[in-house]
Amino acid sequence: MAAIDPEAREQLRQHAEGLLRAKYGEGRTLLDPVRVMHAVRTAAEEQVEVPAGDVLAALTLLDEARAALDTLERGLTRAARARSASWQEIADHLGLTSRSSAKSRYVRLQRDAASYRGDRYPELQRADRARDRAADEWARENERRLRGAVADLTAFNDTWPSLTTLASAKTLLSWTARLDGPALAAKLHRLHPALSGDIPAGAAVSPPHTAAQIRNGALALLNELASVRNAVSTKALSPDSQLAAE
Repeated sequence: MAAIDPEAREQLRQHAEGLLRAKYGEGRTLLDPVRVMHAVRTAAEEQVEVPAGDVLAALTLLDEARAALDTLERGLTRAARARSASWQEIADHLGLTSRSSAKSRYVRLQRDAASYRGDRYPELQRADRARDRAADEWARENERRLRGAVADLTAFNDTWPSLTTLASAKTLLSWTARLDGPALAAKLHRLHPALSGDIPAGAAVSPPHTAAQIRNGALALLNELASVRNAVSTKALSPDSQLAAE
């Protein structure tokens, strides 16, 4: 079975993190992958109506959770050694058979930390930089549209709870006043989990626009931006492709 394209995997992860932050993040800017996975599992066991998408999104955090646990183990091992704990003592408490096993495990954790994510996928790093450049150029060219879309969202006046959790009307207004095109695009992207959901019954805006028109306008811009990013081919940026072009 072919492995998933790194860019597709990254997009899936970003969407999942946005969904989980909006629904299970409890207002935190950074997600604790282990805590969120526990929260989703508990909710799924207690509530039948928890959608499969929430559970699948939690599964995308497995790599993050494992990396977080590895970081914790690495830090604790380093702290134990700094306090004169022997490698044999560390091995005993990790359930390992010998001091050499504990040392080898620590070296592996150090190596994995250095190669985690970006270094593991150098072609994705190159593509990400190219996509970022293309997206920033598009955002600068469409800054007025982005500013208008963000300003339009203030019309909900905090009557859309999941949107308000991510950005209040006051926050949205401050974005329009001080951010440039690329920054506005990044902020609008953060709102995607709320905007892509159903508009709640209590969410109201004043005429002439409707709630759906405002929401759909913002989503249309995000879709346009995604198309610009996706137009940059990972394959075209690979070293072999670049070498062939020279």
